[in-house]
This record gives sequence, C-alpha cells and structure tokens, in this order.
Amino acid sequence: MKNFVHLPFYNEFMDIFTNYEIKNWQAKHFWEKMIIGKKSKTKQHRRLMYVGLRVLVRCKYLEVDVSESTS
Repeated sequence: MKNFVHLPFYNEFMDIFTNYEIKNWQAKHFWEKMIIGKKSKTKQHRRLMYVGLRVLVRCKYLEVDVSESTS
C-alpha cells in the first residue's frame, strides 16, 4: 500500500502485513505485534492504532466480521 492516505503507524502496519498472516485478528493482536517501545505504548498510541485500523478497513485492506465484532 502506498502512503496516499494518512495512516498512523504506517511502518508498523506494513511490518505486520509483511510478517504475519492476518485471519480473525482482533485489535489486541495488532497491538501486541506493533513494535513500539513499551514505555511509549500510551493511550494516545492505542487511539492512533484504532484510527489506523479504521483507515485500513475503509481502504479495504481489512474487513470486519460484524457478527463477531465488538465496538
């Protein structure tokens, strides 16, 4: 994916897509795999990760199974 849209943690998401097969993942799985220093994993970073997930869904790189999804 080219960086045409603003995707928070672009490099981290691209590393995950390169190194893992994503099937039935929850947001917590992305959070666990993100390479961010432990001390810098703040509420702000978590919020930005969720923003990034929404961008990826909107761009059709990910899809949400609404029957399995929570908010």
